[in-house]
This record gives sequence, structure tokens and C-alpha cells, in this order.
Amino acid sequence: MSPATFYQYFPDVETAIFFIADHIAEDGNRRLTELVQAIDLDHEPIAGCEALARGFIELWREYRSIFRVLDLGAAERDDRFQQRRTELLAGPTEALKAAIATQQAGGGLRHQIDPAAFAAVLTAMLAHVAAHRPGLRDWGAADEDLVAAMGRIVAISLTDTIPG
Repeated sequence: MSPATFYQYFPDVETAIFFIADHIAEDGNRRLTELVQAIDLDHEPIAGCEALARGFIELWREYRSIFRVLDLGAAERDDRFQQRRTELLAGPTEALKAAIATQQAGGGLRHQIDPAAFAAVLTAMLAHVAAHRPGLRDWGAADEDLVAAMGRIVAISLTDTIPG
């Protein structure tokens, strides 16, 4: 795209980044929320939780450059960047919160940790590992091993059992 064409649509680069970030937040929120909602805790908890972990990694791989910009802006305490990141993770966090609350109410979880706090920690773990995947790979952790580890942690957290 030529600079003239770019500036027909966007007044500056920051506006273009926010436009892309809004799209990513909407797309990622939807994709990750659907993955949480698809987890079958009664029959295939590991498979569903691994699909969720894989979804985080795929999303971060797909939008790596924009996530770096969002993370840098958020680290500099720019509320606009932090808001986009929060919008992205709100859907899967709320879906995990609902799953935890349902499991607690049905007696499927022995602990009574606040579902919002529990869901926030799980979401943060998934996002953090996905964001740092290249460095973790340098330490010898292959993507599928990260998926298996995160999937198992989420499954244990949602079922209070160690699935086989």
C-alpha cells in the first residue's frame, strides 16, 4: 500500500493499529470463548482444554506483531492498549468463570475459590505462555508439549481430578 493510500484511510499509524487491534480483539474474543464453551468436562476434558490451549497459541502466532505493540503500549500504561487486551480476554475469562461456577455448584470442584479470580489466573496463564512461546521453545518446550501442559492444568482446574 502506498503512503498516499494509507493516509486516505488512517490519519496516522497509531489509528491503524487500533483499527487492527479492535478487529483482533473481536475475532480473538469470539474464537477463544467458543473454545471454552466447547469443553466437554464430563467426557473429554483433556481434548477440550488442549483445544483451548492450542487456540491461544494459534491466535498469538497469527497476530504476533500486533500483540507485541499492544503489550508494549500496555506496559507503558497506555489505557487504550490495555483496554484492547482486556476486550480480547474478557470472553474466554467469563466463559471459564461460568464453567468454574457451574462445577462448584454441582459439586464437581472441592475448592470454593472465587470463580472470577480462578478464571483470570487460567486466562493469564494461557495468554502468557502463548505470548512467550518462542522463548519457551528455545528452552526446549515444543508447542505440542506446551499445549499438553496447559490443557492438563486447565482440565485439572475445572474438574479437580487428574485426567488419565
